[in-house]
Amino acid sequence: MIMTSVRPTGQALAGVALALSACLAAACDSGTTPSTSSTGASDINFVLDVNGLPDTPADQSTAPDEQTADLTALDTGPTPDTAGDTSTTPDNGTSCTEGGCACTENAQCASGYCLDDAGTGTCAVACSAGCPSGTACKTIKAGADEVAVCMPKFPRLCDPCNSDADCQGGAAGSAAVCVDYGSGKSSPGKFCGGLCDDQNPCPAGYSCLNVTSGSGASVKQCKRDDLTCSCSARAEKLGLGTTCSSNNDFGTCSGKRFCDKKGLSPCSAAPAAAEVCDGQDNNCNGQTDDAACDDKNACTSDACDPIAKKCTNTNSAQPCDDGSVCTSKDLCVDGQCTGTNKNCDDGNPCTDETCDPKTGCKYAFATGPCLGDNPCEIGATCQDGQCQGGKLKVCNDSNPCTADSCVDGKCVYNQTAAPCDDGNACTANDACDVGVCSGTTKKCDDGNPCTDDTCDLASGCKSAATTATCDDGTACTIKDPCSGGACSGSPNKCDDGKPCTLDSCSTTKGCVNAPVSGACDDGNPCTSGDVCDASGGCQSGAPTKCDDGNACTDDACNPSQGCVYTPNTAACDDGEKCTVGDSCKHGKCSAGANQCGCQ
Repeated sequence: MIMTSVRPTGQALAGVALALSACLAAACDSGTTPSTSSTGASDINFVLDVNGLPDTPADQSTAPDEQTADLTALDTGPTPDTAGDTSTTPDNGTSCTEGGCACTENAQCASGYCLDDAGTGTCAVACSAGCPSGTACKTIKAGADEVAVCMPKFPRLCDPCNSDADCQGGAAGSAAVCVDYGSGKSSPGKFCGGLCDDQNPCPAGYSCLNVTSGSGASVKQCKRDDLTCSCSARAEKLGLGTTCSSNNDFGTCSGKRFCDKKGLSPCSAAPAAAEVCDGQDNNCNGQTDDAACDDKNACTSDACDPIAKKCTNTNSAQPCDDGSVCTSKDLCVDGQCTGTNKNCDDGNPCTDETCDPKTGCKYAFATGPCLGDNPCEIGATCQDGQCQGGKLKVCNDSNPCTADSCVDGKCVYNQTAAPCDDGNACTANDACDVGVCSGTTKKCDDGNPCTDDTCDLASGCKSAATTATCDDGTACTIKDPCSGGACSGSPNKCDDGKPCTLDSCSTTKGCVNAPVSGACDDGNPCTSGDVCDASGGCQSGAPTKCDDGNACTDDACNPSQGCVYTPNTAACDDGEKCTVGDSCKHGKCSAGANQCGCQ
């Protein structure tokens, strides 16, 4: 809510600060007195939030009504530097006699009141001075006093808006709604209207029309005749804006418009365009790249890669319609819609059946052989669409396992179960089964793994020697090969490489590696006294002692070398009492300094 700020002049409040119209401000700028005969609230730019005060009829414009509102006095601190705007700010506190001039404190106004309208101060006009056209006298509360001031009839008329709430509140009351100035799908935006009727007509350039409010109710509001609103000082100060749209054959795109020092900006909506594969909603329908890659083929799945801006059309296998009544169960195959041909057979052998993709089956008289009245006759011919003449059909399938006959023009071959000969030397006990003469397959297996057993249809079973691997039946041979139709293998060496096992071979079990006891060698020179354990493993003995009795060597054991004696430089004793500071060198104790002078 924008609070009005009024500072009294020390006497009883005679008027109230009022944010006046652009025409009033212009009048002060030009040094003229604002006229009270001005027509059209479109020329008045006034915003004052005083809790929705109602308008006063025009014939009572100088008589204050009984509505009141709280006003807060302007801060009377230091006056800001206004030297750069002498046209609108008086040099002293009483030079603006008619109101509407720009101000920063009450002392600059003859009325004694400076009204702060959205941060833009203007000198107020008291009702006693006569209210300008487009305003009405209102009684409002200023501190403990009530004063009469001129209030605009349509405070926010033609201000950009997006909802009814943008046009209501404070001095604007709750009667104005946000009016869509669009026609069809395009809209220059939404702008505040003002409640109107025969007793409260609209300003010049506006018409009182039925519009739909944000709640869906039909109300009468003032709407600009030329559908063009300009930015008021308030709209410019607050940077008010509205949504807008543009429409063409491709779609409707939304945008925004804002008020600034340059006025009302153009609609930012880009013109709708044909959808292409580029990751953008070109036709503004809320879908990106929809139908951009449609190749008009029902048998492809169309997709767009918005990064590469490339379409892909992949063959699908979905049901389709090939447009022909001569097919059914149409299905996409290799990118083409293909269906199963319709059966146009009318059962008359003397008609030629065709199918027209649009009309369906067609029939024409045929000529040539046909089946007569007796379906088991042959040799009949078609004449004028009728089958005439013929001889009985002979049915013989040359199958010994069927009984042949003709039934309803068709040869019928009933199966029998009689013995037969299938002419195959590789079968035995041949008999008819389901209309087929077949026997039991002979087993040509001589039990020798070193022969390939086959059967010749004319001569029967045959066996041929092979060179394949085989099993001679003993576990003590390996890699048994076939040779000359016999199986023989190489002896199996059962050495497990362990010193603590006794290796042997059993013809049924194979290799046997039995654990033995006794001394062994675990292969590590750093252990001694190694012995075989119960599992056949060589258990390491005690660590080997590598002590050469020389204080000038470091003794250690290397598992790959055994004992290693590395010379050191440690302190030692060479056994001579006359030397001190003995030390090791090259693995020997070297005498130190002679402290006794001994020779």
